[in-house]
Amino acid sequence: MDVAAQGERLAADLGRWLAEVTFVDLDTDDVTARIIDAVARWGQARGWRVYRRAPSVVPLPPPMQQRHSVLDVACARPDGPPVVIEVDHTDRARTVQKLTAEADAGRIPIVGARGASAASPRRHLRCGW
Repeated sequence: MDVAAQGERLAADLGRWLAEVTFVDLDTDDVTARIIDAVARWGQARGWRVYRRAPSVVPLPPPMQQRHSVLDVACARPDGPPVVIEVDHTDRARTVQKLTAEADAGRIPIVGARGASAASPRRHLRCGW
C-alpha cells in the first residue's frame, strides 16, 4: 500500500477512534488535552511507540531558531513511515507549515481538527469529528 493510501486509512481510523471522545463544559485547552490523550491511546492501541511533544523537523522562528518546534503526537511504526498528528481547531499557518515539512521528510501528517466542516490543507490528512 502506498503512503497516500496508508495516510487516508490512518486518518479515517483515527477519526473513528476520536468519534468516541466526549467533552462538555471544557475550555479549549482542556478539550485539546483530552484529544491529544485520545490520539496517544490510539497509537498505543496499535502497538506503536508514541511520543508527545515530539521534535519537529521545523526550527522555531528567530531568535530561537537553534531549537525545534514540537508536534502534539508522533507515532513510530515498525511497518511504515512515522505518523505525526497536530490537534488544532483552526488552520494556523504555523501548523500548515510544520505538517508540510513533516510530509516532505517522509512522515504521514494528520490534522486532528474539531469540526467536520474544516478544509484540509493540501497534502495533510484531516480527521474531523
